[in-house]
Amino acid sequence: MATQVQFRRGTTTQNNAFTGAIGEITYDTEVKTLRLHDGSNAGGGAVVVNTASAQTLTNKTLSTNSVWNGTAVALGYGGTGAALTAVAGAIAYSTGSALALTSAGTSGQVLTSGGSGAPTWVNAASITAGTATNATYATNINGGSAGQLVIQQDTGLTTFITAGASGTFLRSAGAGYAPTWATADVTVGSTVIPLGGSSTSLAGLDIVAATGTSHWTIPVGTTAQRPATPAVGMIRYNSSQTAFEGYAAGAWSSLGGVKSVDGYTYIIAETAPTVGNGDLDFYAENAGGNGATQVGQWNRTNLKDYTGTLIGTQTTQNVFNTTATTVNAFGAATTLTIGASNSGTATIRNTTVAITNNATIGGTLGVTGNTTLSGTLAVTGNSTLTGDLAVNGGDITTTSGTATLFNTNATTLNIGGAATTVSIGAATGTLTINNANTVITGNLTVNGTTTTINSTVTSIDDIEFELGSVASPTDVTANGGGIRLKGATDKTILWSSLGWTSSEDFNLVTGKSYEINGTVVLDASAVLGSATTATVAGAATTLTIGATSGTATIRNATVAVTNILTVGSTSTFTGKATFNGGADIVDSIAYDYNFTGTTSSTTATAMTSFASGTYRSGKLLMQVVNGTAYRILELLFVHDGTTVTLSENYAVANEIQTAATNTTFTASISAGTLTVFATASSGTSVIKGHATLFKV
Repeated sequence: MATQVQFRRGTTTQNNAFTGAIGEITYDTEVKTLRLHDGSNAGGGAVVVNTASAQTLTNKTLSTNSVWNGTAVALGYGGTGAALTAVAGAIAYSTGSALALTSAGTSGQVLTSGGSGAPTWVNAASITAGTATNATYATNINGGSAGQLVIQQDTGLTTFITAGASGTFLRSAGAGYAPTWATADVTVGSTVIPLGGSSTSLAGLDIVAATGTSHWTIPVGTTAQRPATPAVGMIRYNSSQTAFEGYAAGAWSSLGGVKSVDGYTYIIAETAPTVGNGDLDFYAENAGGNGATQVGQWNRTNLKDYTGTLIGTQTTQNVFNTTATTVNAFGAATTLTIGASNSGTATIRNTTVAITNNATIGGTLGVTGNTTLSGTLAVTGNSTLTGDLAVNGGDITTTSGTATLFNTNATTLNIGGAATTVSIGAATGTLTINNANTVITGNLTVNGTTTTINSTVTSIDDIEFELGSVASPTDVTANGGGIRLKGATDKTILWSSLGWTSSEDFNLVTGKSYEINGTVVLDASAVLGSATTATVAGAATTLTIGATSGTATIRNATVAVTNILTVGSTSTFTGKATFNGGADIVDSIAYDYNFTGTTSSTTATAMTSFASGTYRSGKLLMQVVNGTAYRILELLFVHDGTTVTLSENYAVANEIQTAATNTTFTASISAGTLTVFATASSGTSVIKGHATLFKV
């Protein structure tokens, strides 16, 4: 059954809204037209389909701006016979072989005959009459109206021609007949062409007769440029196939030579006359049925087959059997197969047969004459050699899927004694060595992706095990390398840019420890036990030591705390404790810390603050320096959640000071924070203090 091709389809509205790919065709189911798309404009362009004797163009405009590409249409076919340029007010007249146009004339002039020459416009006053029955001066003829022309109807009667419509011209009806006004166009066949216009095609022509001796030029284009909607009888030159072709029976076919209806099977004789090789190129339809492929070529020097298969139709075929005394065949063949696979006899009747390379025999080899074998002899059948077998070609082959070599009596087998390279087996499959022990005297290189060892214990004398030994090792090639132990889940020790990573715990036996550069850093009972100087968790922002119960003992004579020390329970110092960052000590009852501050101008400046919901009361021991005046005081406070009450232990006048510091203190609570402020009435006061806060 023929293959059916079906395009996208839809209504006019759907087609107008669709933007197809370049060259894509869709079908308008309403007006029965095809649309050819350009990949950018919605709706594409409509193509008239030739499915009926008459076609209706719906919503299409036939352009009048085209250029006429043909010669002038002769008068006999309704044309002008000459290329005319329209002139406003001009009158068309016959020159005998074509139409011509007069000049426009001026207003009031009349047209006078020029005999067989061109008519001319003259002033009416210049016309004279020859007899008394005719007007002497024809300045005006009664009875006429604007736009009418005066004609001589017969020898004794002058009359008028009715004014023509705008754009029409005067067409002669022959001797004895009044000329008539005609529309400003020419009809060729059934094609109407406006004066000054052109048409790229002419319809309705039945016979076109050529009178010249030169040529006609028909359309030239590639196979891809064939008309989208071809019609029976079309002819063109196909530049892709270098052949003339015509359209009939639903397909383009060659107009000369041998060519199939679908155009995929044909013969081309010499692709160009300048080539001069005498080629006959043979093409046949490809396997997909959608194009042509070259199958052969024949010229004066050789016959080429492009298919790879020559088939004879007779049970006995003779090739080069009469004249040729020397036959060169299959000169480039690397493999040559002659005869059936399992039966028959191949006979070479020459006295001497020389085989330069390899030979494969499908059955039993019987040699009755001389045989010189420089290559490899392959015998599929049986062959018995009583003496030694010397093969100088290098190959011993078999067509059997399983081959047995020296498998019966030989207990010692020496193979390739002088070989520096031995290759066994294909690139895939399995090599099995059945001996209990296998000794490899030299090095063993395994190029596969996986090396599988099924023994229970693998003993290796080498003291170093090297991994990732590629031609140019880098950290990138080493990434992910290591050791993998298969289990319920894989147990791995792998290397990456972060260092060695183990998927499992390390369990050291008793008496063993972890060392770094010879220093023990961890054993069963101590961390950094042998280090004289050690930094623990140097980047830690929070460090927790020990369980939530028990005792953590720091045995150094001096313990220096650079920042804040928080003790969750009881803290006992039996030696000296130094707090370089300030002694901020927090326990379950109180919070001790140091603070400093400087007043800003004469406004209240915050000295310290804390959460009022956490701490209820406390005392601030402060030193105040204002210029050269020094003062020390103790400030007590308590609050009820809203109001803060302050009290100094001593009256200002009785405080210990070298001179008046002019500094007062206030406190307030805002947004859950209690802030203590200092205000200097003059100068700037620098305050250093220690706070003891008691929790709510």
